[in-house]
Amino acid sequence: MDALKLRRTPLRTAFTKAVNHLQEIIENDPVDMNAVETAFEQLKVKSAKLKEVEDAVLELMIESNCTQEAYNIEFEAIEFYAEKMIAWQVRVKNIMKTDALGQKDNHSLVTSSSSSLRLPKIQFQQFSGDFNVLANQACPSEVLLQTLVVVLQNGNHRSSELESQPDNFETMVLGLIWNLKDDCLSCKINCQKNEGVDLTGPLYLKDKRKGWVVLFTCAVFRAVHFELITSLSTAAFLQSLRRFISRRGRPTIIYSDNGTNFVGSNSALNSINWDVVMSKANIQKIKWKFNPPSAAWDFGKE
Repeated sequence: MDALKLRRTPLRTAFTKAVNHLQEIIENDPVDMNAVETAFEQLKVKSAKLKEVEDAVLELMIESNCTQEAYNIEFEAIEFYAEKMIAWQVRVKNIMKTDALGQKDNHSLVTSSSSSLRLPKIQFQQFSGDFNVLANQACPSEVLLQTLVVVLQNGNHRSSELESQPDNFETMVLGLIWNLKDDCLSCKINCQKNEGVDLTGPLYLKDKRKGWVVLFTCAVFRAVHFELITSLSTAAFLQSLRRFISRRGRPTIIYSDNGTNFVGSNSALNSINWDVVMSKANIQKIKWKFNPPSAAWDFGKE
């Protein structure tokens, strides 16, 4: 037994050196396939010699009536070298297959250079939880929107007008969109800060219930957001407003007519302790403005 273990020690050392030598050849650029084949054949010879001695050691341990624990320890050590040999067989087989096809496979262990395995580094931006930060990134700011409009309108019949006023965005908006109130141009964060709200319907849903569509309309750019409700109650409208805010951001001013659900929503919003909300969330109170009963189209809301 001791004599076999003395023979096994240098064989294990030779096997490890052969593995390291093969690894060095594979990491070269370009890979010498002849050298890979030669080194792998040498590794197979050393593995066969080591396996012969390992099997003899296990047989002697069985004959000597060794304990199960001692046998398991020896068996696990032998399996380590056997599994490493199997892994190298698969590895070299893939290398030879890739070389035969004349192409590089990103999933193989052979690459033209070490840099081809480098993946682009993804930068994850930390989000503090403040919705205003997200709104600034999700919606174009006034400066960015001005640039986009000028680029998109290039070649159009309004191109000369836009190019002649690139630094006066409010004047351009007044000329091209609508002659709105002063507070409609106070939006500096996104295009959903000053909203008009109205309802349309009823609609008949698949389950034969009635439904209404809540229209949130931007006062400046006429961007429209739709929410479906199945009741004209204040609670149903507040739920639609909540969904709108979670998707588009919290508006500063809301215009609407004097519908009972809108009036109820205004009362519900006024009952909120906005001082506490502002102290915790750093937001401003939503102002609700009602159109005069005789002028439902006031503030540009029709």
